[in-house]
Amino acid sequence: MIFRRSACSILVAASVSAAAGSVRTTVDLQGDPGPAHRLAMPGVAVKVEGLPARDAGVLAAEVEREMRTLAYTRQLASGETGDYDLAVRAGTRVTAGSLITIPFEIVLSAADGSVLWRTNGRTEIDAAPVDDQALLSIARNVVSALMHDGWIQQRIDPHNLPPPPPPVRRS
Repeated sequence: MIFRRSACSILVAASVSAAAGSVRTTVDLQGDPGPAHRLAMPGVAVKVEGLPARDAGVLAAEVEREMRTLAYTRQLASGETGDYDLAVRAGTRVTAGSLITIPFEIVLSAADGSVLWRTNGRTEIDAAPVDDQALLSIARNVVSALMHDGWIQQRIDPHNLPPPPPPVRRS
């Protein structure tokens, strides 16, 4: 099930090459959820559903890598449950001519299973097979949306500054 409740979206366009087409990913932003309790440096367990096993592994690994690099999160030990559980659920791919659209839902839950944050997004791929570039774009946008809505805090490393924020499209 995909939910739509947004005031604006994040759009990051990643150009692959002229031959391979381009990838555009948008994620709806929810904004400040009010007095929700947020942890300073949470451990986040990532789960990906609705994709082939290889793609799910690539996407989960990239979300975890992006969080370690760009945000104040702690790495979970083997078998440790997270302070937060992050589920990325891919919907059914839609193909219209040479355009492939992959809708997805993002759900952040507390350790007790209560849903803290939920949003959705989509990735559009022009004239190209779905490859790792699309998965990397989804991962970057998931982490950006979590930072934008305040669930994880952006890490500032003066020797490795993060890329500029993506343009925000208001809908």
